[in-house]
Amino acid sequence: MSNRTSSALGCLLGLLLASSSALGLEKCIYCRGINCQRSSYQAEEQCSDRLDACASVFQGDIVQAQGCLEGLEAGWREQCHGPSGGVDCEICVSEKCNTLGSARAGCLQCAESGDEHCVDAPQLLVSQRCPIARTGGSFCFTKLVEERLERGCSLSLSDQLDCLANSNCQLSRPYNRIYFHINLNNEYTNTIHSNTKHRFTTNNTKHRFTTNNTKHRFTTTNNSFSTTHSTANHSRT
Repeated sequence: MSNRTSSALGCLLGLLLASSSALGLEKCIYCRGINCQRSSYQAEEQCSDRLDACASVFQGDIVQAQGCLEGLEAGWREQCHGPSGGVDCEICVSEKCNTLGSARAGCLQCAESGDEHCVDAPQLLVSQRCPIARTGGSFCFTKLVEERLERGCSLSLSDQLDCLANSNCQLSRPYNRIYFHINLNNEYTNTIHSNTKHRFTTNNTKHRFTTNNTKHRFTTTNNSFSTTHSTANHSRT
């Protein structure tokens, strides 16, 4: 065999190995149905086409299916290509990249130690998408950690129960547009859609105020709160 032929075969073999390696990298996190809610369930899917992508399909903020886009069942795949594809289906193109939750839901993710807006101006921050919650739903938390405020995503039932048992921690749904935080002087500050701030002290009394012609009533007891809005469009307790 001539040196030229040997060199050509070597180049061809190198290209084949490189192509196989590229194909081998195309893996996606995989689940279907109830298995998507199990934190103990871990599976991957090998995509058959290197031009394929990874996808996660959601109903609300609950993941229903994950895997290679072209391997999804027809109904889910159509959802990814439909008008709400960017909301109810998330597509990405890197190795096992389908880890983020629905674009419908996100949380402020910051720490007082690194961002002064985390305490004083949360309305200036942009919510970021959370990783996919495997047990229960996805919630946002606001809590004091060693007298420093932190905001982020609460993704497991155990974390959410810990927060509920902690007087310095609050949970809210990701699409809740009213953000609460706790100051060190035991005041609650909330920011409504209009970006108007209202402060009140926790002294076991009821507090009322009006924002954009909507009446709000807050009741605070032992560092907990409940809210009631007088308009049907803003009902919350």
